[in-house]
Amino acid sequence: MNRRMAFGGVGVIVMALAVQAFAQSSAPKVQISDAWVRLPAEGVRTTTAYFDVVNLTNTNDTLLSASSPWADRVVIQHYVTVGYDRKAKTVATLKVGAGKKVKLSASDYHLKLEGLTQPLRADQKIPMTLMFANAGRVEIEAAISKQTLGNMD
Repeated sequence: MNRRMAFGGVGVIVMALAVQAFAQSSAPKVQISDAWVRLPAEGVRTTTAYFDVVNLTNTNDTLLSASSPWADRVVIQHYVTVGYDRKAKTVATLKVGAGKKVKLSASDYHLKLEGLTQPLRADQKIPMTLMFANAGRVEIEAAISKQTLGNMD
């Protein structure tokens, strides 16, 4: 009887450890908030997306790519200033430090959606997939906003 109880106790401990490991592995590794896309002018087939990303882990992560079924291509861009010129430069990735927050904004890093496949309306949300090196695939929806150049951040 004691032997049976001992093995039963071990089984309960093993099961509890397995549940805890699963819970930790399925916990979100990044948090995305305040996602929005600028409503483009009529006939324009590009727009920009902005959001905050927080790395919830103690390991650095990297945004590798982004995509949307509503755009032919999504690229990561970063504004650089050369002399008096300010230009958006396409970059391969975006690093998100361990425990850090990165704000994608109109004045720094942002996503550019090219070749929009349908007209956008301010009452819609555009689906996007973000691919991180460690956090993996993260699905988000970004609200389409009529924000203008005067109040971008």
